[in-house]
Amino acid sequence: MIADQEVTFEQLQEAYIKGQRVFTKIEIAAKDDHLVISGINLASAEFVACWFHSVKFFEVDLTGVRFIDCNLKCTVFEGCDLTNTLWRDSAVCSIAWRECTTANIQAVGLEAYGGNLADAQALVSYATDNLKTC
Repeated sequence: MIADQEVTFEQLQEAYIKGQRVFTKIEIAAKDDHLVISGINLASAEFVACWFHSVKFFEVDLTGVRFIDCNLKCTVFEGCDLTNTLWRDSAVCSIAWRECTTANIQAVGLEAYGGNLADAQALVSYATDNLKTC
């Protein structure tokens, strides 16, 4: 996967506030080893072919967000609202969730280190179990 553009937390937030909801082929860039995205609303955003590596979403409203053909490696979601999210055709290696709302999640075509996650229940179990490693 090749990202067309690196985007900082501030650029992502500004674009969302200005009304952008679809983000294609972006890489969320960090100034340090780990980027924390916290306390913002990204509800109904769509991330297509995006790269998230070592990103922590902390208390972010992600209601209705769609992750399609993304790579979410070592990405942590803590205290986030993941209600009605769609996770499709994405790599979710070492993804971890802590204290997130996870109602009505849809998951299809997910891969983690070469293994397939069959459905939303498998994704929730996998992400919850990874809290120990992240």
